[in-house]
Amino acid sequence: MVKNMSSFLFELGTEELPPKSLINLSKNLEKNFIELLKNSNLSFDNVERIATPRRLGILIKGLQLEQNDELIEKKGPAVNAPEQAIIGFAKSCGIVKEKLIIKSLKNKEYYYAVQHKKGKKTLELLPEIITNSVMNLSIAKGMRWGNSDKIFVRPIKWIVALLDTEVIKVELFDLSSDRVSRGLRFVDDSLKINSADNYYDILQKANIEVNFAKRKSLITYQIKKVAKDNQAIVVIDDELLDEVCALVEYPNAFLGKFDESFLSMPKEVLILVMKSHQKYFHCENNKGDLLPFFISVANLKSKKISSIIRGNEKVINPRLRDAMFFLEQDKKQKLKNKLKTLENVVFMQGLGSVADKVKRNITLAEHMTKFINVDKTIVVTATEIMKSDLATDMVGEFSDLQGVMGAYYAKNEGYHQSVCDCILTQYNPRFADDTLPISLEAIIVSMADKLDSIVKIFANGNEPTGSKDPFSLRRQALGIVRMIIEKKINFNIKELIEFALKTEKPSFDNQKVIPIYNFILDRLRSYFLDKGFSNNLIEAVLFDNPHNFYEVSLKIKKLNEFTNNKQAISLIEVNKRIKNILAKANNISELDSSILVEVAEIDLFKAIENIDNNKNIIDSWLMLKPLIDAFFDNVMVNVDDEKLKMNRLALLKKVRALFLTLGDISYLA
Repeated sequence: MVKNMSSFLFELGTEELPPKSLINLSKNLEKNFIELLKNSNLSFDNVERIATPRRLGILIKGLQLEQNDELIEKKGPAVNAPEQAIIGFAKSCGIVKEKLIIKSLKNKEYYYAVQHKKGKKTLELLPEIITNSVMNLSIAKGMRWGNSDKIFVRPIKWIVALLDTEVIKVELFDLSSDRVSRGLRFVDDSLKINSADNYYDILQKANIEVNFAKRKSLITYQIKKVAKDNQAIVVIDDELLDEVCALVEYPNAFLGKFDESFLSMPKEVLILVMKSHQKYFHCENNKGDLLPFFISVANLKSKKISSIIRGNEKVINPRLRDAMFFLEQDKKQKLKNKLKTLENVVFMQGLGSVADKVKRNITLAEHMTKFINVDKTIVVTATEIMKSDLATDMVGEFSDLQGVMGAYYAKNEGYHQSVCDCILTQYNPRFADDTLPISLEAIIVSMADKLDSIVKIFANGNEPTGSKDPFSLRRQALGIVRMIIEKKINFNIKELIEFALKTEKPSFDNQKVIPIYNFILDRLRSYFLDKGFSNNLIEAVLFDNPHNFYEVSLKIKKLNEFTNNKQAISLIEVNKRIKNILAKANNISELDSSILVEVAEIDLFKAIENIDNNKNIIDSWLMLKPLIDAFFDNVMVNVDDEKLKMNRLALLKKVRALFLTLGDISYLA
């Protein structure tokens, strides 16, 4: 029987928490509390996280006030054990022998002591639960303050811990818990929490929204309203929205302006300055053109909002002037001339400079143009200057603009738009669902860059280990897989790896071909698993380590279609039977049709010979099924005549080869 329920509040007041860590800290704290409460056999109804820039905590409703009492059975000696052992067991349990009970276990009877364990009060258990929940938080970068040797992400300022109306006595970081919280920063206001149930109301009256999700919804509503009131459309970046939400306790959105002359800069530059430096949301018109507005979110409700707006405008305009200066300075030197600078930029220890990488990219990209119909001049031209923007002031200040600025400067210098597009999308896809480069020329430029990085970094001994992938090789390999499959390109990936290993400088031997191939093959597996295909289906097609990933995609789709056929199971079983028979045979000779004697084997041979290679292979399998059944019903394979036996094995080998055209369907058994 569950005992009375209660409300539990824990709030840890801090200096401003790192905004990008707030959500994870909050989730981890919740996880720790839930685990420890469950381990203590305390039930609860629901958990709400508290997460603002200056407070981290949890509010639990319907928490059990006391553990349930337990009856604990302790197994003792067998009933036929010596009397002294039985009495000794009873004594160790604090009872007399007569209080023991007898229970059967695996057809043998034993004495058991039944003990009543009274449940502890939740109030007694919470101090340790609170301490362990906080101290076991995973913190990437901690700090010490004052005289404490304890580490936390930011200095702790106050602790609130209540079970209903009663303060839970706990000490953390040389501070004792109380019922007093704090109001907004710069508002000298102590908030006395008389009851855990009243916590939200008290904080909201103090203009603080402690629930992250509700605060996020409020910010979204406010910035959309501000934009609408100014005939603009606000572009909401989810990552920025989370960060802004982690920076404010009481959001108050407002609109500011910047000088229209800055709109002559690339749109991406203005957006990045607003987002990265100022945490502003940018605005567009209904055509998608950037407007000279920004929307920011203040951390207080102020009657002097106009002065806050002016202050923000005074900050953004100088930032944009700096960006404009970088832009004008960069334009003074051609992209080709910046290649000299890249000779002094190290790509990676042991792999030369970025200029060396560019040369390797060109060699590999040129080689790839042999297998696909593209404009080689566009490919080579784009590859020559694809990394030149790394030597620009703009990318030096805003690294996220690499590729974007290269494309902008190339267009400014009069390069063909196709060249600019290649430079712009060279890093695509940057994440799982990112767009691919549009043109085949851009695909080659991007793929050559990624494959060179994977191959050379692997060969240099810096391949990913476990969950660590500092050079994003898994993401780049998945990008290659996506480009080959989704752009329907017939590349031999193993041949490309071998070629990339030999490009200079430096070049490597072929010892790493198989590990690199297997690494990329694993990304292919992940790609198809994410598409919903079963592991058995994928392995059936990958059984012979194929080198053409586009063909693999076609085979997987066809084989998946086959599994939905009513006769699929019986065909899979027949194929498995043939595979097992052939596995026991060695040195199978070539088939000699002249010594086929049984009608069933002759019919099967003729059917195989008459198969139309242009016909759907699955239809061919289904056509052969009754003939294969007839063969096994009427023909003995392991006959005494060795020549006849080997000939029948050769016939089965032909059948097996036909089944292998899509994959080894025995994996589907």
